Amino acid sequence: TRSSLVEQTTPVATALIDHAASATGVLLVDKDLDDDELGGALTWSPAGEIGYAQDYAIYVSDGSSRMEIGYVAVGTNDIFLEPNFTKGNWEYIHVHTVSKLAERTVPATFNISDTFSVV
Repeated sequence: TRSSLVEQTTPVATALIDHAASATGVLLVDKDLDDDELGGALTWSPAGEIGYAQDYAIYVSDGSSRMEIGYVAVGTNDIFLEPNFTKGNWEYIHVHTVSKLAERTVPATFNISDTFSVV
């Protein structure tokens, strides 16, 4: 009810439920054998609580900045990184779960290791 000061005198409570879903097991098998270049299948295991997730956003990151390399619907657990993708200063691949409201701030992470061959 409201008082004469237009404040509610009997507070009302509601339960808040926080759902979290994150991909796991991110793996890139680097098939591009050139130095400083990546390419191949990037895979991950799906988020456990998939009901609230609708997409995955995939980025490369150097720890302070990032660049999007893909965006796929839940149910798709891989993307193909085209050969000759320049590794440069990128150190990580991040897979973020995306809900209708927002992108999960804590991603599943893969530490990039560039495999190359000299002939």
